[in-house]
Amino acid sequence: MSASDPSDEETAERRFQDEVYEDVGDAIPRLLNCQQTVVGTLNRFRQDHLNGDRIQPTLNDSLQQIDEELPFLLYLLDVHGVEEMIDVLVADGCLDADRQAEAVNLCRQIEWAAPAGEAYLQSRRGFDYWTSTAMGFAGFTESGNLLLGQRAKQGVDELWDVQAPPSEFGELVLTEVVHLVDVLEQLPADGNVSEAEVTNLRQIVDALDDQIGELDRAVDDLEQLHRSDSTEDYDDLLE
Repeated sequence: MSASDPSDEETAERRFQDEVYEDVGDAIPRLLNCQQTVVGTLNRFRQDHLNGDRIQPTLNDSLQQIDEELPFLLYLLDVHGVEEMIDVLVADGCLDADRQAEAVNLCRQIEWAAPAGEAYLQSRRGFDYWTSTAMGFAGFTESGNLLLGQRAKQGVDELWDVQAPPSEFGELVLTEVVHLVDVLEQLPADGNVSEAEVTNLRQIVDALDDQIGELDRAVDDLEQLHRSDSTEDYDDLLE
């Protein structure tokens, strides 16, 4: 079986998930023993968040100081929700059933911070731009213009000024185009999109078609640059 075999990756992923559940199950009794400190610390962050402050970068630094498994607990809360996560931990033997009620109570107090878990894990891999983006149908104006809503978040923070690699922005644009297509395909039968809006959409389609060609040429130039660098490196080795 080769190192790149997909089954190897799946096995490693399952092993990682099993270890995370076991570690989180071990951490919950520790967190329960210092519950007042855990909840109090996170509530101070929550108050700053409610005041409109950006807290995720500082929260990243604090989570592991509280307990090294707390980021993973928050991540699992974000994936499962409180009751399902605790049920899974108990069913897998990672948490004693006699502490289930206490664990649920603790998790309900801190679940507001659940999105912070994924942001923390991404920050460890150097991804500090966004953890989620959303775009969808937001209704119509009185004049019949179609409205879309858009949002980007990094953990618990709303993002307005984002810096990320070009490929990430490209992937975001592609995702938004896919969402836009989905919205248009699923418009209600009585959706009254104005003629002007249809004209605007057609112009955007034409402009995108033009820009795809420009993007293709720009990427070709970058690929050519890398091929040239590779050739120069090989020539240097021969000298």
